Amino acid sequence: MNIPDLKSWSERQQVLAIIVLAVFIIFGVSFSILIPLNARRTRLEKEINMMKIQLASKNYLLDEDTLQAKFLEQQELNQKTYDQWTNLVQRIAAISFDQIAPTSRIGHIDFKVAVLAARERLQKKSRALKVTLPRSFGMDAVVRSDEDARELMLQLHALEKLVVLLFDLNVRTVSKAEPLMPVMHKLPESGDAYMEEYPVEVEFLCSYSNFFEFYRSILRPEHVFCVRRLKVQPAPNEKPDVLLVKGVLSALVFVKKPEELKPPAIKVKYTSPLGH
Repeated sequence: MNIPDLKSWSERQQVLAIIVLAVFIIFGVSFSILIPLNARRTRLEKEINMMKIQLASKNYLLDEDTLQAKFLEQQELNQKTYDQWTNLVQRIAAISFDQIAPTSRIGHIDFKVAVLAARERLQKKSRALKVTLPRSFGMDAVVRSDEDARELMLQLHALEKLVVLLFDLNVRTVSKAEPLMPVMHKLPESGDAYMEEYPVEVEFLCSYSNFFEFYRSILRPEHVFCVRRLKVQPAPNEKPDVLLVKGVLSALVFVKKPEELKPPAIKVKYTSPLGH
């Protein structure tokens, strides 16, 4: 193959050859690199346009004003939920937030004094109403060093509140009233306790009318109790209209406000952006 002698070419021929060679190089680069990139860009633009159409049809493609309006709607919904929670707590809680004292403020001596005072009040009221109470009634004033004085005080409050309710209903006999171990209700994600349940085991004799009034009373805001277990049967060795009621009822104490509860974490999935 004969190689052309560039020295024999004139200056114009050399310039023309360089221009032709550059055109071929540019065409080759465009064909091998730029054209596939442009085709990919065109395809991505079509996908983006189709995605915009789909988002717009489902009302997901929102402008700033629409997003702000939705944000205000969520704020309003959050406030309504907060108000509903607060009203519910005020209705069913045995003790309000302001009455819950930290553990450091309650000592074992305070609890012992409270136990003796509550026992004296209940015994005095039972004698006035002629309601029979067992001798070993209520809570023991002996406190172990590892026991939480705050929990004991709340157990005492639930016990006294339930017994006073029975007194107000004029039941014949309260044969048993003992607090059980508290039950903690926690959030599944964080494990934070938001509510404490203080169950009390009771056993008493009453009439049919007393029992129905008792059931209505535990649904009223001033003394709400949750029924964990309840057994009603005719009282042995008593008149036919006398009932023996055995059950476990719980007083609820909410230990945190809504703003103190952390919502469960939402896993965010990141996707690669489309287009350029």
